[in-house]
Amino acid sequence: MIKNKEKLTTLFTLRDRKIKRLIVILNDIFLVTFSFIISGFVANKLFVFDRYYILFLGISGIVFFYRKIHDNVIKNIGLRYISNLIIGIVLSFSSYYLFIKFIIKDIIASEIIFNSGFIAFFLILLSRMIARFLLYENFSPKEKIILYTDYEDIDEAVNLASSAVHFELVAIISSEERNKGRFIDGVEIFNINSFKKIVEKHNISKLFIASHHNLKELDSNLFDSITSFPIKVFKIPDLQDIISKKGSFDDLKHLSLEDFISRKVNDGIKLSDEENTIIKNKIVLVTGAGGSIGSILSKQIFANKPKLLIILDNSEFGLFKIESELKTMNNNSKVVSKLVNIADKDLLKTIFTDFKIDTVYHAAAYKHVNILESEIKSAIKNNVIGTYYLVNECSKNNVKNFVMISTDKAANPSTVMGKTKKFCELIVENFNRKNNNGIYSSVRFGNVFNSSGSVIQIFKHQIKKGQDLTLTDANVTRFFMSIEEAVKLVIKASVIGKGGEVFVLDMGTPIKILDIAKRMIHLSANTIKSESNPDGDIGITITGLKQGEKLHEILSENPVSKTEHPQILLSTENRNAYDIEKRIESIMKAVNENDQESMRKILD
Repeated sequence: MIKNKEKLTTLFTLRDRKIKRLIVILNDIFLVTFSFIISGFVANKLFVFDRYYILFLGISGIVFFYRKIHDNVIKNIGLRYISNLIIGIVLSFSSYYLFIKFIIKDIIASEIIFNSGFIAFFLILLSRMIARFLLYENFSPKEKIILYTDYEDIDEAVNLASSAVHFELVAIISSEERNKGRFIDGVEIFNINSFKKIVEKHNISKLFIASHHNLKELDSNLFDSITSFPIKVFKIPDLQDIISKKGSFDDLKHLSLEDFISRKVNDGIKLSDEENTIIKNKIVLVTGAGGSIGSILSKQIFANKPKLLIILDNSEFGLFKIESELKTMNNNSKVVSKLVNIADKDLLKTIFTDFKIDTVYHAAAYKHVNILESEIKSAIKNNVIGTYYLVNECSKNNVKNFVMISTDKAANPSTVMGKTKKFCELIVENFNRKNNNGIYSSVRFGNVFNSSGSVIQIFKHQIKKGQDLTLTDANVTRFFMSIEEAVKLVIKASVIGKGGEVFVLDMGTPIKILDIAKRMIHLSANTIKSESNPDGDIGITITGLKQGEKLHEILSENPVSKTEHPQILLSTENRNAYDIEKRIESIMKAVNENDQESMRKILD
């Protein structure tokens, strides 16, 4: 029974609004006509439906339309609608009476007019209430929701929100100021400044967003308003997807911090035929392919149709996962996986012997800052020596293009991790000078969302466990970018590189980690526990800066210059022509002797 009613409700609410209004109009015509019959019967006078009655229907239709009586208000029958209905009834019936009496100068019983209007009012109101009961009220209590939309056609957005039968739409927030004060389906439209008042008045816990745009491009005040409350945010599927059965309200996307902060990213990197020569029909190697960045990088490269993609990682599970995902892609390219640590010189040599590799994307590295501070030997062996072995094999085997993924922590480095990556950049630059047959470069960027070990992942885990979020300093800021955006720009940078560059990705404005913590708590529908709110759900604990940790990261020690791509910049750092071979020899000796003091000095 309930399921049938839900289907009925969904079908009704998803119909075109014009069809719904036509149904309501026909219903009202029938009820008004019926009211005349009943009134005539009560007065013992037979009401004759002559040509003037058509005139009445025309008058009432105009009045009802002007007063928006025919708008679908089934879900929202309130005093505003009742007053509108009374005014509409009075205007239409009195206009008809005055027209008959003074214009046509015909005789019509006033009591019939009066009684008909009275009966019509109750019949129309009763029909709305019955429809509401049949379609909505016989379910479990519904959650009240707010709809935010930047749709030009607000009716379409309301249709979407209204089709969620388990929710009651109580307010609409429009990005267009001109819509403020309007009513649709009996629901008032507000601007973003009214958000707080609406949430507090109705105790709202969910916000639906109907938008064709990337959420970063929405009203700048929206995010701050949302994160002032423990409210969950959902993105509504497009109407066309629902109609075509490609989506439904079961596909409501629960939005996260990333959705609001990440910039819009194109669906794919569009490379010209000339640019794509480094990937298309080439043998491409990706190191660290099982990692969070390496896996997305592998997918993007695979989509550009290499002849063969070799994926390399020291994680068996990570390698299996990305290989399985690549094989599901509709692509004629081949993929080969290699379970190898890049610090294993002999295994690396075997790979370059077995395959004539054209292009290498180097994403393999240890990157957890705190762990590497106490594991300097492992950091150097994997990051520095591994990179040296890899680039050396590339040079000996005439690899045409080599791109290393670096980090903002390599700019004026203060940690072991940052210093090893700075060393790696120097290795790449040095080999580029010595190798006239290849183009070797590095791409530097900051934090990416949802990468393994990132602060976002740590916060998610802590929120899930109901633990306080741990933050080193209230003023710490970091750069953030989505993995997808970072990877796409890395590929583009590899195309425009001429050799020896350290590219720097434009990551926008740094974000306070404290703001991220607060927003993640709110977006998880929790409240912040503090001195002013001791009964809150989750607190934020300041632990103090760790060794080598900076308050603010930079992407380059010196100014950067533009390239042909607006989001890819070029570091203008002055670099000395280091004798890399001598430094590598020294650091290998320190590693073999486990001389940590020497390791640190060489990194400096």
